[in-house]
Amino acid sequence: MLKILSVLAMAAILSQCSTSKKDDGDATDTGTGAFEDRIGAFMVLNTTNFIYNQNIANTTVGTKNLTVNCTESGTVVITGTTSVDSSSSTNKVDLTYVFTKCRYVLSDSDTTLDGTLKNTGNWKSGSSGFTAATMTSDKISIDGYGMSGSTKTEVSKDCAATITVDGSAVSGTMCGETYSY
Repeated sequence: MLKILSVLAMAAILSQCSTSKKDDGDATDTGTGAFEDRIGAFMVLNTTNFIYNQNIANTTVGTKNLTVNCTESGTVVITGTTSVDSSSSTNKVDLTYVFTKCRYVLSDSDTTLDGTLKNTGNWKSGSSGFTAATMTSDKISIDGYGMSGSTKTEVSKDCAATITVDGSAVSGTMCGETYSY
């Protein structure tokens, strides 16, 4: 019986969100432009990674259809498939997350998501690390804040988004704006 593994490499990727934005001592940034888009992408990745690791990782591969209560409020319905190619130790996901005012408070973010997010990707188990994943949404609402170092950035977005993780690089578009880190 094969089980899909946790996305441990995502932690390294998420740590890349510490950007070079100068912390001028202000505890809160209103989050404008590309910096806010990067933090918004971080918030989505951070939240979906947590949800995945708590509910999908280390479960038997195959079809998924579950409703999860979010830690603070709301729900997320997760459907799709997971698989592992045992000959290459490659994990694959093709999942859809349907968020309904889903709020998670984690150590470095407080995020409420509303909308549908499609997640496809693959990564290798063990030292080979993360390969690639893409998250897309025709319209997702992202509200809350994310931390970059000691700076808290407020984010409020309601738009189309694409987040692509390739190795340790993250890029995409949010509300028509391109970002990368």
